[in-house]
Amino acid sequence: MSSFREKWERYESWNAALVAQVYPPTEDPQPIYMDLEDEVLGAVAETIGLDPANAERALTEAVRGTLWNGSPAEIFRSHEEHMVRWIRRGRRGDPPFVGVLAVFCIAAERMDASDGMSANNYMGRLRDVLGWGSDRRLDTAYRNVAERFWGELNRWLLDNDGVRGLPTAFALSHRFVGLTVSQALVRSADRERLKDFFRDYGFTPGVEVPPGELTPVMDAWMRGAHCPASNSLQQLWKRKTARERIAQAAAVSLASWDGSLREGDDHSGRRTPSGRLALTMRMTRFPRRSFELGAIVYLPRAEEARALEVLSAPEPTSVDVVPEMPGALSMHFSATIHAEDALEGQLSMRDPLTDRSSSRMPRRAILFRQDPASRRWIEAPQVMRGDDVQMLARRDLMPRLREILGVIARPGFEFVTDFPGLPENWVAITGLEIFGHPGDLVPDDRVDDLACLVPLTRTQLKAAGGFVLPGNVRKWHSWMPPEIRAVSDSEQGFLVRVVDEQRFAEVAEEEVLAEVADEGGGVVVLDLAELELGDGDYRVELVSANGNDVSSSTTVRLRSAETPDLQDWDKVDLSGYGRGVAALGVPTERVLVRGMQVDESPDAVTRAPSSDAGDLPQRWSNGASQSRTKTRRVRLSQPDPASCIFTGRHKIWISTVPTTATGRPLEPWSFGRCTSCGLERRFSTSHKKLAWQKRQAAEEQMGRPEVDLRTLSPVAEKPSAEDAGIWATALDAIFHTGGGRWSALERIASQVEAEALFVDGFTRMLEVLGHIDVVRNPLSLRSEAWQASATTVAGTVASGGFVSGYWPDSLFLTFVEQAEARGLSVAKESATATPDSYFVEGDWGDVIEAAALTDEGIVTVDSCWKHLLGALPALSEVAAGLPAYEDSFTGEIVRYEAASNRWEPSPDTAAPGGYRLKGFSTTDVARVSDGSGGYRLVRSTVQLSKHLAAALDGVPLIAFDAATGNLVVPLGADLPGLYGRTAVAASGRPPIAVPEKRLLVYEQVPPDLAHGLLRLLVS
Repeated sequence: MSSFREKWERYESWNAALVAQVYPPTEDPQPIYMDLEDEVLGAVAETIGLDPANAERALTEAVRGTLWNGSPAEIFRSHEEHMVRWIRRGRRGDPPFVGVLAVFCIAAERMDASDGMSANNYMGRLRDVLGWGSDRRLDTAYRNVAERFWGELNRWLLDNDGVRGLPTAFALSHRFVGLTVSQALVRSADRERLKDFFRDYGFTPGVEVPPGELTPVMDAWMRGAHCPASNSLQQLWKRKTARERIAQAAAVSLASWDGSLREGDDHSGRRTPSGRLALTMRMTRFPRRSFELGAIVYLPRAEEARALEVLSAPEPTSVDVVPEMPGALSMHFSATIHAEDALEGQLSMRDPLTDRSSSRMPRRAILFRQDPASRRWIEAPQVMRGDDVQMLARRDLMPRLREILGVIARPGFEFVTDFPGLPENWVAITGLEIFGHPGDLVPDDRVDDLACLVPLTRTQLKAAGGFVLPGNVRKWHSWMPPEIRAVSDSEQGFLVRVVDEQRFAEVAEEEVLAEVADEGGGVVVLDLAELELGDGDYRVELVSANGNDVSSSTTVRLRSAETPDLQDWDKVDLSGYGRGVAALGVPTERVLVRGMQVDESPDAVTRAPSSDAGDLPQRWSNGASQSRTKTRRVRLSQPDPASCIFTGRHKIWISTVPTTATGRPLEPWSFGRCTSCGLERRFSTSHKKLAWQKRQAAEEQMGRPEVDLRTLSPVAEKPSAEDAGIWATALDAIFHTGGGRWSALERIASQVEAEALFVDGFTRMLEVLGHIDVVRNPLSLRSEAWQASATTVAGTVASGGFVSGYWPDSLFLTFVEQAEARGLSVAKESATATPDSYFVEGDWGDVIEAAALTDEGIVTVDSCWKHLLGALPALSEVAAGLPAYEDSFTGEIVRYEAASNRWEPSPDTAAPGGYRLKGFSTTDVARVSDGSGGYRLVRSTVQLSKHLAAALDGVPLIAFDAATGNLVVPLGADLPGLYGRTAVAASGRPPIAVPEKRLLVYEQVPPDLAHGLLRLLVS
């Protein structure tokens, strides 16, 4: 007989092999299921030297050998002890309970429809698999560990930021059994086909919907004439007892869906549509009020930019589209659709690359939902309860909208009628959060313009708002957590409960942090900021009034710089800045600068200025305008004046349903569709069913309490770029993330303001302040990666220094204590639309001592600007190292004229100077000296192009006022890369924009530094 140790070693072999096979490392994070098909188990068995034919039996025996024959609390005791030790080691290595979870999944695979597929059915199958007969102690033991084991597996996947896959084990119903059955039954091919269902019915990517809410909608989809689901899944769906499990799997797939769409043929050989065409809306108030409409289209090969033909334009027209999100391309910023044309006319586009056409019909009311990744407002067919949405509607709909929204929307929404760019006959509704059902205000027996306001679901639990952190998993910053929105039509009422998951994982005891009861209105809104939660994972549950039944749950993960994302911190191999082109952040072999520190510092300022920098050059400083990129407006053909878009009268075509010889309909639904705007209404083909549905709806309406929104607080105003709090949160989010792809930094910036120009300015400001170091592609010079800089106190021209780089809150507070104990003072300076700056004032020796006693890793650099200046190359040296640009280009070309500070049209790039090439994307190039009397065309950045052009024209874009210590450049001609950081290092203050004079001012720049920069930028 084997000893328990031998049995445990056998189990560990299985566990390690399962982790390697089911959760292998990946560079493309996707939702991962413990889908134990025969080939998977066979591969695992071969790995540990066993016969693949007996893999399932051998695995279940290995797990059974590790169980204790005692009380329910003792059965999985060994596995619980190993899990707790693994947690306390920081969750390093493989999760030790994967083998147990695999057996749980095998039991779920054996569930049979004829037995009802109930929770009891699952427990019976689990007892059979583990050989426990009718001993129900195992049932209780399973309930004791299932949530903790699956929860810790999810946590491990999340901590790895998707490198091992994205978690899918969520119990959106049936608290214990639902976790396991979420992995079983629906195979990978059908999970892929579910994307069609999500798209067709307008579900939001990543939304969590209770399975019970999906069941009736899936029923309509499954019974459709051309449902792409496999025949086996459609047959299984016909068994009512199987529907809940299938809906559970669909709910989990929806929660992990990123919005991408499948490609290729379905099981019947019919080509499936690849996507849709939808409007995008841009409505901003900062830095100026602006309204624009664009389009997004889902197409194959969506990673390739190209031009689409606009078929509905009055004359041949094309628009450039660029990759935007998984499976989708959006219109390039160089073009927008004429707003009135887009709202009132048909938009049709053809993709020459794939020969696919997409069309969008006009609507009198249009709903927009914000994509969480791109922050774009994208047209959506239907609202979901708890959603943040915006709307555009014809003005003649305003009376109905006021009445309906007064019933279904949270107070605080706004009707906007006077806004630059908004067509005269249209109104925008902003700040909308939909919680209720409009009932008879939107009749369901005819096509209605406001049918988009009928929620897809009755019950909803979601986390919304807050500051979303980048990454492959959903998480929020703990300083700005989300709001919990719960809606339910339960007659008995409900509770919203917040549970600390970390404590539950370690000691198997729930710590309920908050419990809020529905007070009869059918809605609970809980701002998690009021609970002052720290970093951690929290389970939020929608519970019956008696506190026993969980109908829906979601997990809220809160993080900050105190809990850094170590996966992202390790992703970037940052080589820093150096001489030549490396001054722009392009990697070279010689590392010179990281943050405010020069690793190989030459002598301090050794270059004498070639001339004094005196008064501001009048040619560009007094109001000369820097032209913005011109945006082309695409016109569409005008609609018929008799169209329903103007009249509101819809012309309905109703589809014909095939019947049997006896007249029985062969399809469950007939569809009515407006021939002008495409609005649809679905009608049941069963008179008996239709009558039953009407009776049931009437009964439900009588017995269901209406959602009462009068007790809710108004919609909170979203933080703007003028709020200091969001800047502090954004900076701490950068410290949490640590580094990674450029898109991660853009996502943080877009949480402050979702404008491309703002995001660009935000990232450049962080770079010059030394908070981040940037990696640019050595061929394109485009920013592609970044990393938070070292924790630094950098000496300035004044006494003391400023803090730069990675400073989590706890470390900074400790440093402040040490500094103040030595008589130093720490001051904060705030400015509009910039992060707060912190300065340490006093003797530099005391600064060094305080830093050393706080943490040996803190870098202190006295007079750092001198070291940075000594490391800077001449601009000509940078130009000599720029990569050649050899691509042919046939689009729009503009050339920078330094004397007027303008971009002017140019026929070619033959003359020396800086250029912008405008096509699918904007490319900056410059024609510079090749060192032998000729010129060559090279890649550049927009700021560098301007300074190169100025040097060639003999018109330096830099001036210095010795009386004020201000160094000035034209707005938009920031000192590039390390040059800008050097100018900022003298004072520790970001440059200040003076829009009315079109200037950018670097403050407190000493004369030696100003003269040195001038010499470098003209030589």
